[in-house]
Amino acid sequence: MAIYLDDGPYDLTPRGQKVLYIVLSTNVVQDGFKYGVKVTDLTTSQEYQFYYSPNFADGKLYFDLAPLVNIRNFEGVKDIHSGLYTGDYIDTYEEPDGSGWKGYDVNFTEWWLIDGVLTVNPTVGFTERTYVFNAYYQPSDGYKPNLLTGPLNVRFACNDAISYLWSDRKTNTYVWPLAYTYTPGLSNAIYIPAFSTDWGMINLGSRNNFLPDNDAIDYQVDFYDGVNPTPITTVLALQRLSQIEGIRIYPGNLEANSQGLPIPSSYPEWTHYILRILDGSGAFCSAPYVFFNAEKFGLKDCNFDLVRLAWVGSRMGWEYQNFTKKNEDSYAIERRQFRQVLPNNYISSSRQLTDRQSIVDKVITINSDWLQEGEFEYLKGLLVSNQVHIVNADGTQTPVNVAESSYIARRERLTKKYNLTLKIAYSQDYWS
Repeated sequence: MAIYLDDGPYDLTPRGQKVLYIVLSTNVVQDGFKYGVKVTDLTTSQEYQFYYSPNFADGKLYFDLAPLVNIRNFEGVKDIHSGLYTGDYIDTYEEPDGSGWKGYDVNFTEWWLIDGVLTVNPTVGFTERTYVFNAYYQPSDGYKPNLLTGPLNVRFACNDAISYLWSDRKTNTYVWPLAYTYTPGLSNAIYIPAFSTDWGMINLGSRNNFLPDNDAIDYQVDFYDGVNPTPITTVLALQRLSQIEGIRIYPGNLEANSQGLPIPSSYPEWTHYILRILDGSGAFCSAPYVFFNAEKFGLKDCNFDLVRLAWVGSRMGWEYQNFTKKNEDSYAIERRQFRQVLPNNYISSSRQLTDRQSIVDKVITINSDWLQEGEFEYLKGLLVSNQVHIVNADGTQTPVNVAESSYIARRERLTKKYNLTLKIAYSQDYWS
C-alpha cells in the first residue's frame, strides 16, 4: 500500500503555468477516501490544508499549486535599478526571498473513514519542495517545458554560448545597423541602445541547488573606448548568495560602480561594451549582450526629456525602454463639493459652493522613437506587466500603471516607420 508522485513540477518553476502535482494512491478503494494536501509557505510559514476526492476517471489527484502563488519582484527600496542610495550591491543585486521567488513544501497524505471519522493513514505520505519564481510561459510552450535544457525561449539556465539571460530581449529585438562595423564576427548577440543616464539591471539565476544545470560563475565586460581596438576586459564574480540576482550593467550603474568596471564618462568616445556570463572554466555560457552608445550614434532627441520605463517581463527580469520623443503630463480632477446655506448674518464674500476634496489622477503621455518590428514584440510585455516604473535620472523609481487596454504589434519591414504612444498613470495619489 502506498501513495506516490506520478508527475510533478521541476524544483524551480515559473508561476505563470500549471504547477501541477499528479499523485496516485493504492488505497483509493477505501471508504470515503480523500487525498490530503498541506501547503506550507516557506517564507511566512503559513499553511493551507485541502482534501480532494480522487479523479473519477483514473483515481489520481491533480493538484495545481499556481493559484496559491502570489509573488512580485521586490520594490521595497527606492533605488531598485541603481542601488545608489542603499549602497547595497551596486553592481549585482539579489532578489529577496518572498518577493520575486518563494519556496513551498507540499505534503501529500491519505485519508479515509474509520468508524465514520475521516482519519489520516499515519504510515505513508511524502513532501515535495518547489521554488516558484515570478516568470510565466504561454500555453504554446507546451506542458511543463524544461527550463534547464529546453529551447532558448523556455530555458533559464546559462549552459552554452547562446543562452539568454532572464530578459525578454532576443537577438531579433533590435538590429543595430552598425553591428558589422563595431562587432564583426560576433554571433547571437543581443543589441541594446544605452544612454549615459540609463540605470538598470539584467537578471539571471544563481548557481544554486534548485538550478543545477546553470553554469554561471562570473561575468565578463569588454569595454570598447572608441580609441583603442583592444577592449578593456574586466571579470567579476557573481554573488550567488540568493537564488536570483541581477547585474546592474547600464551606463548609469557603471558611473556609480565601485568594482573596477570602466566608467563611461572617462572615455568620451566609447562606442559599446559587451556583457557575457562565464562558467567555472572561463568559457562563455551566455549569449553576448551589447550595450552601444545611443547618444554617440544619434538616438538622442535634444528637444525632449527622456522618459525611461522599467517593467517585469515574462522571464522575471526587469526590462527597459527609453521614450525619447514628446511627453506631457495631464491631470484629471474630480471635485467633491457641497453647497452651504447662507447664514442670516452673511457678508458679501460668504461662500456657498465649497470644494471639500479634490481627487487628482495624473497621467503622462509618452512617445517612442521609430521602433523596429522586434521592439513592438518586446513591448507587449510592458502592456501586460503588473509592475511598471519610471526610472528617474537620479537612480530612483516612480511606480506607475499602463493606462492602455489595447496594443498593436506592427510586423512590417522596410516600409513606413512607426513610433508608439502610451498613456502611463502614476500609481501614487496626488495630494491636494
